[in-house]
Amino acid sequence: MQTRFLLVPEIDQARDLFNDLLRAGLPWRQIRVMARDDILLEGLPEAPLSRRTDLLPALRRGVLIGGAMGLAGGLIAIMVPPIGDVLGFPAVLVVGAIGAVFGALSATMIAIDVPHPSVRRFREEIDAGRILMMVDVPAGRAGEIDTLIRKLHPQVTDATGTGGSAAHP
Repeated sequence: MQTRFLLVPEIDQARDLFNDLLRAGLPWRQIRVMARDDILLEGLPEAPLSRRTDLLPALRRGVLIGGAMGLAGGLIAIMVPPIGDVLGFPAVLVVGAIGAVFGALSATMIAIDVPHPSVRRFREEIDAGRILMMVDVPAGRAGEIDTLIRKLHPQVTDATGTGGSAAHP
């Protein structure tokens, strides 16, 4: 699968493109749409939280860092003679798990407001009112789908390979 990042000027054009992609045989689950909060996406599949925000990468980082800090804290705690004699090595694992949970919770609370890395570069376009459509295309059909988009929707900008804001046609 290859993900195409398409910038569509207006919501009605996004609906037309969505319907054309469905007619071309792409399942609706392979198409996700993002827009400014005031633009209603009625009839279009909104991108899930995991594609809009940095939630999953932050969750991984939070578990790893929190778990490592918890394990380190547990190891230090058992080195202190009275505590270490009473608690022993299982306490290290418990403190490590608590650290992982705390790291996951704190990282996801922050990440819920941070755009996903693959979408961050389109923030200006979305804020300007353009609609971002993310389409997962099977590798063998990429050329066919690209041709369909260019032919039927010349107003759509394929921003898949751009490093920043795409030029308006």
